[in-house]
Amino acid sequence: MSSPQLPLKPISNQTTGTSTPTQVAPPVTPINQISYDNLEYPLIPPTIAQEHLNFDSKPPAYVSELSTSKLQELLKDLGLLKGMIVSKNQESYKSLNDDVLAKLEKQIEFVTGLIKIHETELIPRSNSVNELLAKHSADLDNFNNLQVLMYDKLNNFSRNAISETLRQAVAASDKECEKLVIDLKSESKKLDNDRLSQFIESYRNQRQDYYLKKEKLARVSQERVGGLD
Repeated sequence: MSSPQLPLKPISNQTTGTSTPTQVAPPVTPINQISYDNLEYPLIPPTIAQEHLNFDSKPPAYVSELSTSKLQELLKDLGLLKGMIVSKNQESYKSLNDDVLAKLEKQIEFVTGLIKIHETELIPRSNSVNELLAKHSADLDNFNNLQVLMYDKLNNFSRNAISETLRQAVAASDKECEKLVIDLKSESKKLDNDRLSQFIESYRNQRQDYYLKKEKLARVSQERVGGLD
């Protein structure tokens, strides 16, 4: 059985600061798919003049009483003719003007509402989202750096490192066994049954720990990794 393999080492993100999150614009509805009848504001159609300006083309009654020379002068004076037309169709012009102004006011009211929503809701919400994205980016960078650190630490516990650690543990446990014997021999008091029982118990436990660590070392050397606690 082969020794366990570490995952691929992640790439450390050494850049400082946070990158500006990419903002995706909302999809734009094609013009040919817009329902102009369902808009939240009225449009000014190109035919609006035809809806109001029903011109009365008949000249005023007094025109028929003018002399030929006066009629020729009237036809040459375009300003006078326009004034005559406007005066005769004043109600139609007023109706057209009022209709256009009313529609423009509705459009201004709608746009003003959009600006208010943008300033009071969308901008703060966008700023909040950007702050969260920046925090997420910083957390992700920190996670990647910690992952690299974890990888390096795990790599230190490769099979050779583990073997060396266990060899030192086996040697230390063996020395503890020797120390128990040396301490017993160096005691000046006469060895009684209680002291002997205590020594045997301590030595047995220490020697058991020694053999357990030695078995673990053998298992690592034979690539039978497991139970390293």
